[in-house]
Amino acid sequence: MPGSRIGPFVAIDLETTGLIPGVDRIVEVGAVRFEADGTVRDRFARLVHPGRPMSPAAERIHGISDAMLADAEPREVVLPAFFDWLMGDRPHRVLAHHARFDAGFLGNELAAMGRPMPGVEVTDTLSLARCRLPKAASHRLDAVAELLGLSAGPAHRALADCERVRGLWVALDGEAGPHVRYPIADPVREQLIPCGWEGLSEAIAAGHRLVIRYEGGSRGSGPREITPRRLIHKGGAAYLVAFCHLERFEKAFRLDRVVSFDRIESARPVA
Repeated sequence: MPGSRIGPFVAIDLETTGLIPGVDRIVEVGAVRFEADGTVRDRFARLVHPGRPMSPAAERIHGISDAMLADAEPREVVLPAFFDWLMGDRPHRVLAHHARFDAGFLGNELAAMGRPMPGVEVTDTLSLARCRLPKAASHRLDAVAELLGLSAGPAHRALADCERVRGLWVALDGEAGPHVRYPIADPVREQLIPCGWEGLSEAIAAGHRLVIRYEGGSRGSGPREITPRRLIHKGGAAYLVAFCHLERFEKAFRLDRVVSFDRIESARPVA
């Protein structure tokens, strides 16, 4: 069923000195604001001085050198300007490929500057691509863009990757879902749980038995009785590790395939 045609949307992308929030720093911010049909309304692109030398490994990926960053402004200037741009014409949906990465880095940088979180949720186009293109050899942004015939400039530069996210969203009718969203929050201070799944933390802590409605997997679509154990992230996807009462062993359920969950009040705990 086609998705609702609501806009605008904003595709965002970051380049960094490495992969670990709290250790590594943002060196480039890119964003593209666009309508549901893909028409671009505005763009934002700025380099960010990280206050440290660029690692050779990161430079090999995105090509951003110390020389390129020499005259760039620090995060204390660039990030407030970015959020002013983002919130000035608040988008219907913010998008990123591997959204947990971008949301976590932005949240950690804001926390380090002593600024409040903006209350923005970032929709993950990686989860969308995994569900819509299950037979794709890879769901990396550049690989999916090539599969869909999207051309947007060099890979692993922020603005070019935003254009890829825009093209992917339009090509896959992204508004039809499924949607996995992450809050912009500091992952160093709190576990970054996908939006709408916060109740799982209580269920995991209390050992509550749940019934989930699951689409896909080896047993097809249908309800599953589980006792949730923990949330993990692997290959850019979020998984709920749980004891499955149907199969009688612990397994991982991909969150973008869990339609809903409800607590079973009378269930006995499972050892």
